[in-house]
Amino acid sequence: MSNIATEKTENIIVLALPRWDGRYSSTSLSLAQELSRHHNVFYIDNPFTLKDVITKFNSKQIKSRLKSLFLGLNKFKRADNFPNLIYVTPRAVLPINFLPASKIYNFLSAINDRIVFLSTKSLLNHYKKESFIFINSYNPFYSIHF
Repeated sequence: MSNIATEKTENIIVLALPRWDGRYSSTSLSLAQELSRHHNVFYIDNPFTLKDVITKFNSKQIKSRLKSLFLGLNKFKRADNFPNLIYVTPRAVLPINFLPASKIYNFLSAINDRIVFLSTKSLLNHYKKESFIFINSYNPFYSIHF
């Protein structure tokens, strides 16, 4: 992974709702791409839920991520044309957004946050990064308990 910038750069982690390979362009992804011109940027995919995996199992997005979603393998993908931009796929999370606000929802939300947090920790260890700037580009479902 020698293309990752090391001198006088920031390490930026972006968590956003749009996925990097979604059907539509997004401001969050465009910002990550632009920041990666001078910094290390890690774009954390909006996590797929277990329900997403089941209902969209035959989609290209799910099939290309199966090992990442369930085994935590191949979870880092370098962006084409942006050598300092890495896409990160967290493991599948629990589908909880249909639940009302309650202790059960908060408990399961903390589990989902832990799954995303472990992906963040894994990327920092893998790329040997100790400090970073975290940008939650309006993903209101994750990083509540970080």
